[in-house]
Amino acid sequence: MIKKRNKDFPRNPYGFYTLEDWVPQDHYLRDIDKYIDFEFIYDLVTPLYGSDTGHQA
Repeated sequence: MIKKRNKDFPRNPYGFYTLEDWVPQDHYLRDIDKYIDFEFIYDLVTPLYGSDTGHQA
C-alpha cells in the first residue's frame, strides 16, 4: 500500500552541516578553540583508519 507523503517530514532527511552551523557564537567551545590548536588529533587518529574505506583498520 502506498502511503500519502507526510509534508512535515522531508523527502531527503540527510543534510550536510558544519560545526559553524551548530555551535552558537557565544559558546565556550569557541573560546577554547581560540587558544588550543587541536590539529594534533589528526596525527593521532590517522593510523586507526584504513586509507581505502575510512573504517577502522
